[in-house]
Amino acid sequence: MDVMKPKASSHVPSGEEWMFEVKYDGFRGVLTWSIETIQLTSKNNKDLTSNFPEIIDFCKDQQAVVEPYLPLTLDGEIVILNNPYQANFSLLQKRGRLKNEDSIRKTASMRPASFCVLYSHRWVKTYVFDAKYYKTLDLPRLKRDILFNLFLLLWVKMEIVDVCEYEDVNILEKTLTHFRFVVRETEIEELKGNQLVKRRVVNIGIMDKRDGYIAPHPLTDFIRAKYEFKGIGISSQINAAREIVKFLNFIYEEIENGDNQFVPLKTSGLKGLRLHHASRYITYLTSKGLKRNTVMTTESYLTRFYHFLLQQELVEEDIMLEQQVNRMGSLVLLSPFTHPSLETRYPSRQEPIVNKLKDFGNNRYQLVVEFIQETREVSPEIALGICFQFYGGLRRGEVVNLTPGCLKPQGLYGMNSLVMDVENHQDMLFSHLKDTKKEQVKKTRKQTVLPNNLLTEVYKKHMEMLHSKKLKNQSVLFFNSNGLAMSGYSYEQKFKKVKESFLSKLLATPGRYSDYKLLSETSWSTHIGRGIFTNFLLDMGLTVTQIAIARGDSNIDSALAYVDKKNTIKNIQEMINEFNNINPGDFGKINPQSINTHWNKDVFTLGKRSRYSLTN
Repeated sequence: MDVMKPKASSHVPSGEEWMFEVKYDGFRGVLTWSIETIQLTSKNNKDLTSNFPEIIDFCKDQQAVVEPYLPLTLDGEIVILNNPYQANFSLLQKRGRLKNEDSIRKTASMRPASFCVLYSHRWVKTYVFDAKYYKTLDLPRLKRDILFNLFLLLWVKMEIVDVCEYEDVNILEKTLTHFRFVVRETEIEELKGNQLVKRRVVNIGIMDKRDGYIAPHPLTDFIRAKYEFKGIGISSQINAAREIVKFLNFIYEEIENGDNQFVPLKTSGLKGLRLHHASRYITYLTSKGLKRNTVMTTESYLTRFYHFLLQQELVEEDIMLEQQVNRMGSLVLLSPFTHPSLETRYPSRQEPIVNKLKDFGNNRYQLVVEFIQETREVSPEIALGICFQFYGGLRRGEVVNLTPGCLKPQGLYGMNSLVMDVENHQDMLFSHLKDTKKEQVKKTRKQTVLPNNLLTEVYKKHMEMLHSKKLKNQSVLFFNSNGLAMSGYSYEQKFKKVKESFLSKLLATPGRYSDYKLLSETSWSTHIGRGIFTNFLLDMGLTVTQIAIARGDSNIDSALAYVDKKNTIKNIQEMINEFNNINPGDFGKINPQSINTHWNKDVFTLGKRSRYSLTN
C-alpha cells in the first residue's frame, strides 16, 4: 500500500477545514493485520516485523478484540516516546540498526517502541492515517473513527493527543472528556435467501461530544453474544447495554477525576480492568440512594459483562466466576463483587417496598367492565387492546404489535373463541420510530383470549372503526391520528387518560369509595391486565402450571406470586418439573374444556349497564 505523503508548501494553510497535530520523529510504517499474519513494513516496503517484536506481540494480545474488524492496513509512525508529545529519534535509530534477536528483545523491554496512529476529530484526511482497507466500509470518517475507537477507546496502550486549531497550536489537551459511550438502536438490512429483510439491533457506540458524531464500538459484541444471539428481546438488550455504558462512562469520569484506582486504565487498557472497578461503581450507585432491586439488577449485568471479558481473554486479572444451578435447573452466574475484600456496599434490605397493584380485587368483574366502558368513551381506539390485556394477559408492547391477520376468531367476532398470534412486527409497523423499547414482544406465542359478550361487541366496533379510517399502513390494528401504527408510548398515555377519568367517576359515585380507595392508593398501569387475567384463571380453578402456560411465561415464578396466597397444595418442585416438560407450542393456550366448564362469559353481558353505571 502506498503511504500518504506530505505536500511541500511555502505558507501555513488557513481555514476552518484545517487542523494541526503533533508530528512525531520516527520511522514511517505500515501495519498489515489479518487473521493469519501481522506484518510491519517501512514506507519503502522493508520488512520491520522482527525489529519491533513488542508491537507485533501487542497486536497478538489484542487479536480477539480486533478480529471482527480484520483485515486492517494502518499507515502510521513507529516511535519511541519520551512523553506523549515527544519522540526520541536517535534512540529509535540505534534500535533500527540492531540485528541480534536477543539484543532487540532486551532493548524492547527497557524502552518499547509504539506504533502511533493520530486522530483529528474534524479533519478526515489526517496525514499519518489511512484506513482504506477497513473491510468493505469506504466512508473515510467512519473508517477513521472506528479504528480510533478500536485502538484508543478499548484502552489499548495509546495516549490521547488531542488536536487544536491553528490559532491555538501551542495548546494540546490530553483528555477523555470529549467522548462518552452511548447506546443506539438502529435498523439494518440482512439478506435472507434472496430477500433483504429489515430488523432492529442494539449497538454500543462512542460519541464525540464536540460534533455529536457516533461510531460503533467493538463492545457491542457483548450484547450480541450474551443477548441477541440467545434470542433475548431487543428491550432486554437495550437495558443491558445502557447499564454497561453507564459503567464505562463512570470509569471515564473517575480517570478524569484522577482517582488512583482508575487512572492506570488510561495506559494499561481494558486488560487492566479489575473487580474493584465494578465494585466501586456498585458502591457509587448505593451512595446515590438507588433502590436495592435497581442496584442488584446492575450487578447482574456487570457479572455477565465480566464473564464475557474473561471468555474473550480481554482482562488480565485472574477472576473466578462461580456458577450454581437454580431451581429451574439452569446454570446461573454468581456475583464476584460480594467478596469481603472488595468492601462493596449495597442498599439496605430494609428499604421501603413500593407495591404495585396487580389486580382489581374481589370486585374485579364489575370494575373490568366499567373500565372497558370508560375506555370506549374516553379513548375508544385502545378499547380492544384493553380487552386483550384483561382477557388474554397481553403486555402493552404485544398489543401494539398485533395486525388484523394475527386475530383468529371462531364465530362472529370471536363469539365462540379467539386465539391471537403474538408476534414481533416491528419492521412492518414501526419503521417510523427511532426507539422501539416500548414496542417489544417478550414471548411469541399463540394466545388464547377468554371469550365474552363485551369482547365481541368491542371487537366488532373496533373493526368498523378501523375500516372507516384512511390508514397509511394497512397492516396496523391499533393506529394513531396519522394513520400509522400506534406506539407503545401513545398507548400508555391513552391508558393513563382513561385511568384518571375512571378514578374521578368512581370517587363521585355513591357507595364506590372502597373501590376508589383500592385503585387510587397504589400504583398501577397497563401491566395490571396480566394480573387480572391471572386471577380470572385462578377463579376458573386452573393449576399453577396451567396458569403459567396460559400466560405464556418462561417459568412458574410469576404465577406463584398469585397462588401462594391461595394456599396451593402442589409442591413447588413438582410444578417446576411439570412446567419444564411442556411443549413450547402450548404456551398461551387454555384448555377449551376449562373455558366451557369454568368460565362464565355472560358475566360481562352488556345489557346490565345499570348495574355498572358510574356517575359522570
